Amino acid sequence: MLLFCANFLFAQDGKNMLPLFNKLLINPSFAGWDKSTTVQTGDYFMSESKEDLNHVFYLTYDTYSEKLKGGVGYYFYQELIGSRNINETGLGFTYSKPLARGKGKRLIPSLNINYKLATKQWLVQMMESLIPPGQELLRYNVILPRAGILWDSPDRQIGLSIAYSIHIEIADAENLRLPTHPKLFFIIHN
Repeated sequence: MLLFCANFLFAQDGKNMLPLFNKLLINPSFAGWDKSTTVQTGDYFMSESKEDLNHVFYLTYDTYSEKLKGGVGYYFYQELIGSRNINETGLGFTYSKPLARGKGKRLIPSLNINYKLATKQWLVQMMESLIPPGQELLRYNVILPRAGILWDSPDRQIGLSIAYSIHIEIADAENLRLPTHPKLFFIIHN
């Protein structure tokens, strides 16, 4: 498998990397691929320094729907961003529609939408609520639309997906999250 990930005009850092073994997180066109059902879960730990630890838990479920004639996928995310004492909790949905091209070849376009709500890290919020005034719990919303396309043939899969995060601030505090840029993922799998 060959995987290419990049932030446009910026170097890739480790905190934006996805677990490489979950194809659905890389390209939403894998939802219901091969007309099967898949459930995957995982933990992903990252360390920016000895003091700043980050953690991502994810759960994905995808299946092929005969009624919709395409793949559907559901996502759950729970993330801890240690440097900012922030939790992100989110859900997502994908729909992919295979288009037959003959002799076992298919072109599979897909759309995916994810929503995350960021809150102050829960333990920090509980401790600060004991000592008023404390800051508000809600921090920002993240809407993450993605689009993907996958060329599937008996000997290989070639895919491309693009994602962009839209942050909607709730709290007055500044610099809650670093600005995001479009992310492009290119995958070749034999």
